[in-house]
Amino acid sequence: MYSFQNEDYQAELLLTEEISRRLFANKIGHSGGKKGGLKVLMISSSGENVLSVATSPLVQKIYAADINKAELHLAELRRTSAIFLDVENQLNLLGANPKIKINDEKGREQREHLYQNLREHLPQETRDYWDERKEQIRFGLQHVGRNEQVNHQYQLELQKFDLDPINKPNETLSHYGWKQAMESVLEVSRYFNIIQYPPDAVAALLEKMGCAWRGREKIKGFEENIASKKILPKDNYFLTTVFNNYYAFGADNEKGLPLFLQSGGSDDLKRLGVGPERIEFVEGDVFKKVKEISLRDGLFDIISISNIPDWLSWDEFSVHATTIKSCLKPGGALLGRMALEKLSMLSLFQTVGFEVSTEFNQKLKEVERSSWWTQIVAGFAPQQTNESSNVLQE
Repeated sequence: MYSFQNEDYQAELLLTEEISRRLFANKIGHSGGKKGGLKVLMISSSGENVLSVATSPLVQKIYAADINKAELHLAELRRTSAIFLDVENQLNLLGANPKIKINDEKGREQREHLYQNLREHLPQETRDYWDERKEQIRFGLQHVGRNEQVNHQYQLELQKFDLDPINKPNETLSHYGWKQAMESVLEVSRYFNIIQYPPDAVAALLEKMGCAWRGREKIKGFEENIASKKILPKDNYFLTTVFNNYYAFGADNEKGLPLFLQSGGSDDLKRLGVGPERIEFVEGDVFKKVKEISLRDGLFDIISISNIPDWLSWDEFSVHATTIKSCLKPGGALLGRMALEKLSMLSLFQTVGFEVSTEFNQKLKEVERSSWWTQIVAGFAPQQTNESSNVLQE
């Protein structure tokens, strides 16, 4: 299970605005011409992005798919807490409030108490799941996932050199201990041991990825974000979560939280609706579910996938991208993120018939605050069947 999401919801929200702008500029009304009628399919993961995207009045329905049942139960817990708890207690429940340290016994008791009050509102299957994992709840669900175990090791190694990438970024990046600490954690055998991946399966995994282990690319991503001029490390929750265990609580802590945990976003979410009629969690492979759901409920406006292409060959991803294109409305979009650079998503999208915009893809890169992704690309399904070009004119 991943307790924290590596994707920035700002990219999906930017895409909803772009789709809406294009459709109404061209007088093409998705969902019966009703503004605010966009239908979205995305990976559920821990639920942070699903709930943040649901704060948009442009979105009518979100299908949140995940092959990992644990992620769906975590997302369901987040959804239910968003309905019944205020923002501070949502943070307290997950162990994500920096005012309360992880190992504080009062904090553990508070998390268990909040869960006990919330559990009767959970679906039975989700309630049963978390009832069996109360020690994880007491510890703080924000800290128990696979990536979170890696983050803890980063912190321990950096502490050996007294380095603080959040509050002393320049000093940290110029210190010889920075790369030594990070490379130590990202050494292939240690990394996969931390995330409890079977040693005899690592070679097969890397072969399926089609590349060598790219630990140094991960370090480069962190360095670029830490040194970024557009946002200070202490205000970037994709960095503070890695190096400080919590969301960003800088000078403007509202922006250092996922949107659904900001006061305005929380209000919008409750006003627009967060129940199953608006957010439907779906267990299963997104590539299988996309066809199934589109045949049952109609075509999508936006489909968002992340990381999955990293495990696919060009031919495999081409097949899936073509299927996705057939499940999008004219002018709808596929948003893809990759951590690796083993293939060009932009080239692949063009090859299978998506239209791409260099200008818009640059905007996506600018709003994405995560250190994880080397590629983020949107491909638009042609609005007319008689295609003359697969590159949009700016």
